[in-house]
Amino acid sequence: MRFLRPYFVSASLLFIVSFFANVYLIPYTNRLKVDFEDTHFTDADPTKTEVHMQLDKRTFVYIKSFDNTIKTGYEFIMEKFDGDSMKQKWVANRIVYDSLKRVWTISNYTVRTIDGRKENMIWHGMSKDTVLDMKPEDFEIKDNQYSAMSMKVLNNNITKAELRGTGELTDMKFEKYHRFVYPLSTYVLTLIGVSLSSRKVRGGVGLPLGIGILLCFTYIIVEKFALVFSIKGGAPPIISVFVPNILFGLFGYYLLLKAPK
Repeated sequence: MRFLRPYFVSASLLFIVSFFANVYLIPYTNRLKVDFEDTHFTDADPTKTEVHMQLDKRTFVYIKSFDNTIKTGYEFIMEKFDGDSMKQKWVANRIVYDSLKRVWTISNYTVRTIDGRKENMIWHGMSKDTVLDMKPEDFEIKDNQYSAMSMKVLNNNITKAELRGTGELTDMKFEKYHRFVYPLSTYVLTLIGVSLSSRKVRGGVGLPLGIGILLCFTYIIVEKFALVFSIKGGAPPIISVFVPNILFGLFGYYLLLKAPK
């Protein structure tokens, strides 16, 4: 343990740098990268289809398809509930987002009103502007979009995803927990590295160095598998982010016990 002390002091300094970078610096630089790509590459991002979204405690929205080029959604349905009872149902062929007014325009829509056993359906031929808690960005599919969010924005999106149930909650929670847990790998890999390098082997440092590089790549692979298990396998994100550190931490402790004293 006395031999490990200076290495863990250095690991603590690296942990502080890594923690700051993961929580603050890297999301900021990723945001700059995304803004640059949005400015210089005009190709529209692919969009989701058949989106079900909860806007608040009593309002649910469905859009079959969305054209990001003209900011238009097709086959729009909005249902409003009072508890378990549906009170209104809006149906429209399309809904268009006005980026200047920041409102959605619904055209040629019908409103079905339900009051107990009484129902009333009215068709509206005129357009209507309405404010809805959704934006065209909610229908875009972007790679690594959550890694470019600040902690404040990420937490706000997690709160919205918990209400809406859009299926992106796991991705965002994994990203949030990963920023805090990943820096702990500094201690885990330091423990493994010191335990391996303390054993003298024939042929110099080539073999331990090769093993160390292999273990680093293995750690990254396990981390990616943990993400897949969380998103596709239903594993809780808070547990998945700890899996690589737990596995390699146990392996490092085993190497420490077997290291020459």
